[in-house]
Amino acid sequence: MNDLLRVLRYMGVSLCLALAACGGGGGEADSAGGGAPAAGTVVGAAGGTVAGPNGASLVIPPGALAANTTIRIEQTSAGAPALPGGFVVSGPMFAFTPHGTTFAAPVTMTLPFDPTLVPAGVTPELLKTNAANEWQPVPGAVFGANSVTAQLSSFSLLQPVQTIEREDPNRRWFFSHGPDPDFPIVEEGPRNAQGELVDLGGEIHEIRNFGSNPIFNVFDGDDTTTLEVFSSANGVTFWASAEDVGLAQLRQSQKFEALTDRPTLRFVVTAGLLEAMDFNNAVLPSECPRGPDVAVCAPMNAHIRYEAQALTLLGELLRKADGEPVLDTAGYARLAGRQAGWQDLSIERLGTHTTMAWQRSDFLFLKDVEGTGAENHARAKLTRNLVFNLDLSSLRKGAEFRVTSLLFAYADNRRRRESALGAFVRDPAKSDGIAVEFTGLRLVGETQEPPAPLPRPAATCTTGPDPAAGVLQFSTPAYSLVEAQFAGLSSQGVMVTRSQGSKGAVSVNVTASGGTATAGVHYKPLVTTVHFADGDTERRLVEVELLQNAGIEADKTVNLVLSAPGGCASLGAVSNAVLTILDDDQPQPLPPPSGLDTSFGNAGKATLEGFGGDRSAMALQADGKIVMVGGTFVDFVLARFNADGSLDTGFGIDGKVTTDMGSGLRGEEALAVAIQADGKMVVVGYTAIPNTPPAPALPPTFAIARYNGDGSLDTSFGMGGRVSGNVNGLARAVAIQPDGKIVLAGDVSFPSTNNLNFSDFTVARFNANGSLDLAFGTSGTGQVATDIGGASNTGSNLVLQPNGAIVVSGHTAASSVEPDHTDIVRYNANGTLDPSFGSGGKLTLAGVLAGEGLVRQGDGRFVLAGNVTVATVPATARFLLMRLNVDGSPDAGFGNAGRVDTAFTDNAGARAVALQGDGKIVAVGTRAFSPNPNFIVARYNADGSLDTGFGGGDGNLSIDFFGFDDIGENVLVQLDGKIVVGGQARNNVDGYGVARINP
Repeated sequence: MNDLLRVLRYMGVSLCLALAACGGGGGEADSAGGGAPAAGTVVGAAGGTVAGPNGASLVIPPGALAANTTIRIEQTSAGAPALPGGFVVSGPMFAFTPHGTTFAAPVTMTLPFDPTLVPAGVTPELLKTNAANEWQPVPGAVFGANSVTAQLSSFSLLQPVQTIEREDPNRRWFFSHGPDPDFPIVEEGPRNAQGELVDLGGEIHEIRNFGSNPIFNVFDGDDTTTLEVFSSANGVTFWASAEDVGLAQLRQSQKFEALTDRPTLRFVVTAGLLEAMDFNNAVLPSECPRGPDVAVCAPMNAHIRYEAQALTLLGELLRKADGEPVLDTAGYARLAGRQAGWQDLSIERLGTHTTMAWQRSDFLFLKDVEGTGAENHARAKLTRNLVFNLDLSSLRKGAEFRVTSLLFAYADNRRRRESALGAFVRDPAKSDGIAVEFTGLRLVGETQEPPAPLPRPAATCTTGPDPAAGVLQFSTPAYSLVEAQFAGLSSQGVMVTRSQGSKGAVSVNVTASGGTATAGVHYKPLVTTVHFADGDTERRLVEVELLQNAGIEADKTVNLVLSAPGGCASLGAVSNAVLTILDDDQPQPLPPPSGLDTSFGNAGKATLEGFGGDRSAMALQADGKIVMVGGTFVDFVLARFNADGSLDTGFGIDGKVTTDMGSGLRGEEALAVAIQADGKMVVVGYTAIPNTPPAPALPPTFAIARYNGDGSLDTSFGMGGRVSGNVNGLARAVAIQPDGKIVLAGDVSFPSTNNLNFSDFTVARFNANGSLDLAFGTSGTGQVATDIGGASNTGSNLVLQPNGAIVVSGHTAASSVEPDHTDIVRYNANGTLDPSFGSGGKLTLAGVLAGEGLVRQGDGRFVLAGNVTVATVPATARFLLMRLNVDGSPDAGFGNAGRVDTAFTDNAGARAVALQGDGKIVAVGTRAFSPNPNFIVARYNADGSLDTGFGGGDGNLSIDFFGFDDIGENVLVQLDGKIVVGGQARNNVDGYGVARINP
């Protein structure tokens, strides 16, 4: 199919200009040799045909004219404007009069042209003048042997033309492929005899085949494993794809000239697909790479990326009249995992671009395409065309600019054997990928590589940092990434976050330099700018390009620095980080056996005697330190352990903090903790308002304390760092929103005469300064209480959804005599009940206590943990996990109709649950041995079956600290996959116990 038909089929008639319009000189046709003007022909509502000189004609359909009109066709150039630069005539010019005549239906025009004036390989084009007497292309003009036919809706001058400059964009392609990803074959082209990259003219279609794999027939009907890039001669259609083990990249720059004021231009992403099939049951140790993925052992990894920017010829972003970029977008999507262990589809924002090319909702992601339950076929596919309309209203005739585009398809399949992996920015028919559509523009040949875009920091803040603008920092102070498996282009991610505010556009510079690594050998130095738009708190992916080098050497480090915050944002506590590059040429060590991590504390365990205890909570800081809170009924208490398990003596007094919340002798207790993005700690629980006996005791109230990184109270929060007295009840859970607001969940009790302990769920939201957020909840109170039914509803856990929805789970209160049940409620972001969940936003699960632990999977499903009592003599408790769909219905693909209960001993119950990166589920609780209960940690596969590779091979691990009562209450998973559990460790006196487990 030639370029013209491809454009007409896939991008519409508006692309006709792109097929031929490129620079050069100009000229005019005149009436010489054209003969006398044809006599006028009267045409009315019935339509008719008008003949002109030299074979020119016009066919007017019925209804096109409302009244009789005298139509004339003349071969003349009188009154014509000069042709734009780069065009020469390929036939005489004609005038259709009367000028300004418009038609209710298109009329068909035919003109002669001279094919001998058109060189081989050049596509002619038809131009017409508009009302402003400016030349513009005629969409859909079809050139025959010696004539051109087109449809018009109004009269003007018409001129067949051709371009005298080539219109090819500047393009580079790059392939890297295995079969051994540690020794890649790299191709980049083309190059001249001196080895220099040269321009690519004409159509590009590069394919590399790597043998046959029948599984690939499912992807695209072709059982050949390939890397592929394509770009039409004028670059208006292009795509890239990679299968199995390889990388395909196409980068191109297209230069445009405006033929009229206010031209139009849009880019359309027509196809994007990530697909994986895995029929291998076993995971071999050799398949596990070094670094963080060693615990996850998810050897299939595919991603696609699309970037586009509109730039001035000097490399600055082309901007609209309001100063916003005309086009500065990027899309990144990643599918990773293996059979029955697919991770959620990852959609990230690339930090150096202003907007996201696509959202998670633009993809249909299925972990089990066939619906068999085996989950051996996963697919993520764009469900609609993504259209980027460029606002060029500020451009005037003659203006020039360029659009740069990048397509990147990457597939890394370590599973091999019975598996297949593909990443496609195209459709299976290999016809669509990225389409370019425009009017009033022409393509101008790009003869050299365009300049790199200039840094674009946000406007300097003249008033000083504004807390509402937010805090910018790295997501963690330490990153570990494996040396590039594909030389030169293995893009590795570093995350920059914005929290505690989103006012205004902000930016921050990111620098990668120094350390023990050598720039140009181990990595490419990086100086870039990360942007956040007004109201935007999505984290940003910054790509650090690691380089392949042969030979075994020690792991290397690179220093990462944030600087020069723009737009009134401020830097957070983690403005410096270290990237460790793990050498992939070293012998690959097998992962340590699942069990206690002996590098932590004392043989994997750390304790703090006589401080803290039961009813504790735990949080993990970005630097790996572990914060424990709770365990006393007198004051708020908290302690911090270093990442190696030692007590952090720089925190509080010798690692411990005690805070009197003001209740006097009425009692107070810390029950939950969350870490803000700036490293500050928010601890919540309850206290009582003191009064003078014999006055009756006042009910407890929600209590909050916020601490600085050194353990001191943050005096900018509430009253000297503390807040209490404005929400009745006990706060048992806390979460921090991206905008810095603090959400608390718990319950409020009501007086009862029959010992049933009436209580309802209570949720409250506080602003970042500690004041109640009066936009939340009931009647501007900042809080909402929910009666789920039954006598006792105790809110224990809280998760925030990406859309701001709040999910709370709980259970029957300990003093209630009513049957066991689990309660779950989902609230909208404003505190109203979400009717799409359960029954009117509420759900009760009878006969179980599954609300002890709650976690939300990336696909929106919820996992709950707790226990169920089995009616034996004596009655016994068993670990219980349940998984619910997004709407609260049981997930039939999990365990037995959404439920898994496991007997590890005579009595055992779960208290907390967490997710690993590979989708496995870790639960912690207490194994009730007599006389000394122990921690028990269990791991389940994503389908609810026990993971027999964990612990001693039976899916669980028991941890004994002192030989007395040890109560497991908390579990978290570190970035490297190691599992941290915490709770009470008793050695005659209560205290904290923390342990770390190799995955």
